Amino acid sequence: MIFHCHEDFLLDTKCEWSFLATFVSQFNRERGAGYTRSCCLDVRFRNSPQPEVLLVDVRNGSSLVIERKSVVWPRGYVAEHKAWHRKAERIAKEENGYYEEWLQGEDDPEPIAELRESAVRGFSQAYQATLPAVAKKFRSWGDALRVYLVQFIGEADWVLDEDVELIFREARHPPEIDEVWIAYHDWQDEEEYRVAWRRMR
Repeated sequence: MIFHCHEDFLLDTKCEWSFLATFVSQFNRERGAGYTRSCCLDVRFRNSPQPEVLLVDVRNGSSLVIERKSVVWPRGYVAEHKAWHRKAERIAKEENGYYEEWLQGEDDPEPIAELRESAVRGFSQAYQATLPAVAKKFRSWGDALRVYLVQFIGEADWVLDEDVELIFREARHPPEIDEVWIAYHDWQDEEEYRVAWRRMR
């Protein structure tokens, strides 16, 4: 449930509907619902904290609001990974090959148990830190179903799915957040996957 690469979650526009539409399709299918986009709230209302998007079920008029965030650990991981991509692309062009870099300079790596504990603690703290801002965006939408989408991005080699599940169980979720869903790899074959979502709360 942790993504090494951030590129699945890069967007070209302030309104995130192009990305959120796949979640809404899955949500409607699993719930037997009919939610459709009403507006991108944080684009229309710029003077107050707002969720990403408001949806309305065309059949019964119920509302759904969604907020999405990335939880990154270590903190500088995305910047380092972007640099890796730039280096890989440059070398591929120069040498007509593919560049890989694996733990260079790690002559005496930490024990796996310590690495795992550190990673779980880092992701847990990073996730908990997102919750107050999400709750603030949801506060004025008490009549809607308030759904928080999150993707974990970073060093995932030592973190198990059960560790991620524990992070969600132990987190102190504000009452303004009704449901939390996490992105995960839905593998189509040995090399290709699509981003899918799993409810965690």
